[in-house]
Amino acid sequence: MFADTKEVLADNIYKYLKEFYQYEDEQYSNNLADREAMKSKAINFEKELQLDDNEKLMEKLKYMSIDNCRLREKIALLSRYENEYLKEILDDRKRDLKLVKSSESRQREDLAYLKEVTKMQKMEIDNLVKCLDDVKSGKHRTSNQSSTEQTEDLPSNTSVGKTFASSSAGELPAWMQSVRSFFKGNKSAA
Repeated sequence: MFADTKEVLADNIYKYLKEFYQYEDEQYSNNLADREAMKSKAINFEKELQLDDNEKLMEKLKYMSIDNCRLREKIALLSRYENEYLKEILDDRKRDLKLVKSSESRQREDLAYLKEVTKMQKMEIDNLVKCLDDVKSGKHRTSNQSSTEQTEDLPSNTSVGKTFASSSAGELPAWMQSVRSFFKGNKSAA
């Protein structure tokens, strides 16, 4: 049994080597064929460029130079067109940028104005709140004084009603009291 495996192994190695050498031979023959093809192409090219064909070559070169000149003109024209197009785009972008900058500066000015107005309004609100607090504390003092005076002068059963009436009259806002005093002053002057 072991002898059979040696024979099979030897056969496999022989087949492998045979295939390998055939492959190398094919590669070598392909390389030779490629080399011969390249040589024939070089010979054909040399035959085409014989000195006898000088006139034909000059004519071909003339046409090639004309084609090159036309290509250069086309390239120059395209580059000029592209440059003009890019300049127009650049000008448009510059105009847009100027517009954006001017609107941004206007918005900054508006924002500064609004901030100033907000500060002024805050100061006015603080002053009004302070005035309201002063008026409330002053009215509270006067209403307390008037209620104590009225309660001393009047009997005890009517003091509650009058205190309520005086406190409700004292609860009027400051602007309402100033309007009322203005009209009272005008009536007495008339």
